[in-house]
Amino acid sequence: MEQSTKTPSAEELLRKIQELEKRQSQLKQKISKLMLSGNLKEPEPLAMKLTEAQYFNIMQSLGQALHIYDIDFRIIFWSRGAENLYGFTPDEVYGKTPTELLVEPKDASLCDDLLERSLKGETWTGEFPIKNKKGERFVVIATNTPFRDEIRGIIGGLCISSDSRPYHARKPAKPGFDSPQPLQISIASKISNLVSISYN
Repeated sequence: MEQSTKTPSAEELLRKIQELEKRQSQLKQKISKLMLSGNLKEPEPLAMKLTEAQYFNIMQSLGQALHIYDIDFRIIFWSRGAENLYGFTPDEVYGKTPTELLVEPKDASLCDDLLERSLKGETWTGEFPIKNKKGERFVVIATNTPFRDEIRGIIGGLCISSDSRPYHARKPAKPGFDSPQPLQISIASKISNLVSISYN
């Protein structure tokens, strides 16, 4: 028996994205409270301090690629999602820059500029052309944010990214028409916002 897979409507996708955004906002508020509380006890069960192992597991469990770089742009953390998306193992990337691993020479100065902006406290979200270990070229949706220490000093940057190709799927074009689909672009933008871990 063949199973039918129903494609969700655009309205349903937007509603689900809005629900996720609301939950993300609530989660960010709880995490901010935890970070600001330091050693203070909160009445909520979620207000416990997370261990380093728990933080590590959270970062490895993200569905998107995550990498963290220091103030010299050298990669210091590379998640399983990054390994799956880009094809490089952590041992292959540590100490290298995202620019030298993932970017064509013609885009290198723009990439370095975006990395530098995160070290100045700015957040950037958008699409960027990259190449993976196999040499395949494609565009990712990425968010670069400052990476901060316990007292909010900038000690590097972090990038969350995902392959944009699934979000650019197009319906069959009608004869004479080949326009971009604004709804899919809007959905991709909202998904990109959901993966942002910015406390700015």
